[in-house]
Amino acid sequence: MRYTGNDDTGAAYSRNQAISMLEFVRRVKQVFVGSVLVVVALVFFLVFRPMEAELKHSLTDVFEQMSRTNRYIIENTIERCIEGAKSLSSRTMIKNAIGQYRSGLMSLEELKTYTQGKYEDGVSAIDYIVLAQRIVDDDIVASYRAGDEVLDMSYTEIGTQQEAAIVPKLVLSGERVYAAMNSPVKMENQVVGYDFVIYDMTKQIEALRSRNMEAYLMDDRAYQELFDAYATTEHNGATVLTKDGLVYWVAPIANMYFASTQEQSTLYEPITRLGHRIVIGVTAVFAGYTLVVYLYIFRYLRRELGSLESSRDAYKEMAYIDHLTGAYSRQFLDIWDKSVRSYRENYALVVIDVDGFKEINDVHGHSTGDRVLQHFAATIAKSIRRSDVLARYGGDEFVLVLAGVDTEGARSLLARVEDRLTVRVHSSDFIRIRFSYGMSMLENDDDLKESLERADREMYESKRAKKSEHQIAAT
Repeated sequence: MRYTGNDDTGAAYSRNQAISMLEFVRRVKQVFVGSVLVVVALVFFLVFRPMEAELKHSLTDVFEQMSRTNRYIIENTIERCIEGAKSLSSRTMIKNAIGQYRSGLMSLEELKTYTQGKYEDGVSAIDYIVLAQRIVDDDIVASYRAGDEVLDMSYTEIGTQQEAAIVPKLVLSGERVYAAMNSPVKMENQVVGYDFVIYDMTKQIEALRSRNMEAYLMDDRAYQELFDAYATTEHNGATVLTKDGLVYWVAPIANMYFASTQEQSTLYEPITRLGHRIVIGVTAVFAGYTLVVYLYIFRYLRRELGSLESSRDAYKEMAYIDHLTGAYSRQFLDIWDKSVRSYRENYALVVIDVDGFKEINDVHGHSTGDRVLQHFAATIAKSIRRSDVLARYGGDEFVLVLAGVDTEGARSLLARVEDRLTVRVHSSDFIRIRFSYGMSMLENDDDLKESLERADREMYESKRAKKSEHQIAAT
């Protein structure tokens, strides 16, 4: 008989060893899976969720800042429209004609004939106007219309202001946005008429839109429909809410509301990307590379926040740079006065206006007019220092701020600039650009606005003197 006891014992031992190994492997798998789940849970709740909340807060802040900057741009555009209407109402020659009409020295038809041409000249120099009417005693004595698609609206629908303040009214008509206003014409502090002016602001609104972000205006009814059924949050005078997968930022502007919207998935996409990378990283490296994952997360977060800061700076630049000429914008002068100007230094302040710019547009076209402004700004920019400032003040008017320069030095600089101002019209034709300017010194605690007004008056006196010389030469 063959003895098999040792074989059976060895087989049993082998089976027990195999079972132990399988149990060990099973337990290792359980521990590994459990450890992974614990680590993932710890990373998720102790790392990712706090960072998600912070990043979401930062992304929302950037969205609000971009929206606020866009509203600021539109608000400044409306202010420029109001300033344009005021300048139209303050033109002395056609305003004095109203006085002659009211004194009986001029008939209504004579007033209309005298006013029309001069009124058109004044309106054509102001950007974005599509309709302007001079109203005297409910009679239209002069009018200007740009194009055929103009808002059908009367000046009586806005109301009239006896004081200096002009209250604009924003109007939505189909896809277009208009700003209408009545600007009082005053003589000896008495209102003798109104300028009813309509600006087309559609392009300014469209320029604020991007691939990811919408910008538009809404009236009271649309505002109530949007917010009545949803909880809202107030942020520095603006309302923020999430609805139907969109994040809304809404703030009042004039008689309407300015709204910015962005899809949640787009706005918070960096958070989604961050979550995916954390999960992949933790799963792949588990324990040994936990520190690397932490470093990667924080480095990625800093990079994302740095990118967001850069985006915010880019939107600020949009508000401070004139897109046509590359010069600073009018609103930048306020920033310069409050943040950059040194009150220990004197500045030569020059207001410059291109001569005959309307004739250039009429004869050679608006594209040539644009090139004239671009060449004009580029020539001056090449002639000044980094510490100097060139800003487009509106239309064909520029402001030049020269640090540490007296009036003689400024005049010498402008003379050198004028010698180099020529623009090619056709293959062999050139336009010689001339300009008029006025100057004042900005010293110590001088007010910037008052200094600009002095320089502006001097510039207009220079233009009038040139026109008188041309008239004398013509006779």
